[in-house]
Order: sequence, then structure tokens, then C-alpha cells
Amino acid sequence: MASVAQLMEMGFSQGQAAKAIAATGNTSTEAAMEWIFSHPESAEDAPAAATGGNAPTGQAPQPMAVDGAEKPPTVHNALCDTCKDQIVGTRHKCKSCKDYDLCDACYEKRLINHDPDHEFGHFTEDIPMPERKPLTPEEREAALKRLEEKRKEVLRLKQEEEKKAERERELKRRQMGKEILAAKEKFKEEQIQRDLALRKKEKQEEARALREIKEKLAREKAAKLAARQPAAAAAPAPAPAAAAPAAQPVAASSASTATEAVVQVRFPDGKTLQNSFKPDDSLRVVHSWVQASRTDGRPFALSTTFPRKDYSGSSLDSTTLRAADLVPRGALIVKNL
Repeated sequence: MASVAQLMEMGFSQGQAAKAIAATGNTSTEAAMEWIFSHPESAEDAPAAATGGNAPTGQAPQPMAVDGAEKPPTVHNALCDTCKDQIVGTRHKCKSCKDYDLCDACYEKRLINHDPDHEFGHFTEDIPMPERKPLTPEEREAALKRLEEKRKEVLRLKQEEEKKAERERELKRRQMGKEILAAKEKFKEEQIQRDLALRKKEKQEEARALREIKEKLAREKAAKLAARQPAAAAAPAPAPAAAAPAAQPVAASSASTATEAVVQVRFPDGKTLQNSFKPDDSLRVVHSWVQASRTDGRPFALSTTFPRKDYSGSSLDSTTLRAADLVPRGALIVKNL
């Protein structure tokens, strides 16, 4: 916001200052200066008279008083330093400070942000200001130079603030990127640990299932031997050398003459299922039956316990239960792929 006093201190006349402020809407001192420089002829004239006549030198024009009517309040050539409005009526001017004025409203309400020890003068008429000579070309050039330097300083400060804000945004962006990367690495490491724990658990369950199958087979074998011992005790004792070869044809005869194969299947979670199949059925038949019994849909292979052998893909179609030594009874393990 511009003031007549500021423009007069820079060398402009009171008439130039008042007319420039009125023309620019009292926006800023710089705008008023630019208007004066661009309208040198108009600026030399006195401010447009709203009263129908020229005001005395150094005074703002006053409305003409009509005979018998009350004189209108004076519009002072100054702004209130509290509310920033044009002073109308009484102008309260500080006697100690050069440029400190208050309007009636701010003075009466004691809205004075000023030294309480300073006294004020009260003026109902506009205070005349000394007329100054028009600026010389050199003075105008110096004033423009000061204005340009001020504009450059404002621009420089604004650019510095923008650079500072940009640096802060870049630092925040980098910090956020580091935090996101650290979170991803942490999640990846935790996922690896979860996968390792899952594989360890699966191996433990598989080992436990294998151990239980071996123990069951050992119990079944012991039961078969115990069932044959009474018959062997009643028969004449054969020669030791001939006893061992005689046992193999019996077992071979049992596997070759069996009409069904009872297969027990153990899953990775320890559960078991048992079903009967034809001795000449392929392992694909068992695989299909196991697949229909599962609900997770994961691919899997079938494995024998002893001797250890895995069956998957084409080997399921080419291997029969008899060839896999699962007749008359046998066990298979489901192995997830």
C-alpha cells in the first residue's frame, strides 16, 4: 500500500503522488511509481478535482461547501497506521514520529499499537506538504534503479525459499524411499524365514510318517512270524540249510496268487487312508484315488518306503501295484511337489 509521504520522500510532488495513488487504486508504492513514469504529463497536473476548483498548493482538494449547509469532513492525504484506511474527519498525528497517523475510530477505541508516552496532534484540515521539484532524469533513473533492485531482492528471496522447499521435499522423498525399501527387505526376510520353517515342518512330518510306517510293517512282520511258529513247532524240524530256501517260494506264491492289493496311503499331515485295488492296476489308479480324496489341489508324487522310490508322471502309468511290490499289502507316501 502506497502513501503520499513515501512518494514525496522519493522526490515526487504531492500532486504527482496523490494522482498516482488514485490511478493505481493504492495497491503499492512500486505501482504508483511506474504510473508516474509512464504518465509524466498527467502526473505533473494536480489531482483530479472533485470539488470543481483547484486546491491550494500542498493541500488535497476539498469539496466545496454549500451556503447554509454543513461543511463535509476532510479527506486527509494519509492512511491510518492501524486499519490502513484513508483518514476522513480528524487526523491524529504523532508529534514524536514523522509518519504515524490514526483515524477517529482507531484513536477513540485506543487501538494504538504505539509508544504510550508519545503525544498526538489533532487536525481537522489536511496538513499541507511542501511541494517538491519534479524528478530530474538522473533522479528518475536512480529511483527506477532502486525499484529494480528491490524487485530483484524480492525475487531472489522467493527463489531461495522455493529452493529450500524443494530440498526439503527431496529429502522427504528420499527418506520415504528408504523406509519403503527397508520395509520390503524386512518382509522378504520374514517370508524366507516362514518358508524355511514350513519346509522344516514338512520334513519332520515326512520323517515321522516314515517312522510310523516302518514300525507298523515291523509289527505286521512280527505277527506273521508269530502265527507261523506254532505250525513250525508241530512239524518235524527240517535241516537248517534247507529251511531258508523253502521260505521264498511261499512268499512268491502268495504274491503271485493274490487277487487284490491292500494299499495304505499316508499324507504329509500324518493322516492315512486305505483301499483295495487289483494287483495289475497301475499306480495311476492309486494316484487318481488319492487326488480325489484331497482338497488342496496341490501336485504330488507317490513314494514307496522300502526300497525308497518316487513315482510321478509316466512312471505312474507304466508301473503296476505288483511291480511296485505292493501285493498283497503295501504302503505309499504322498509327497507334495
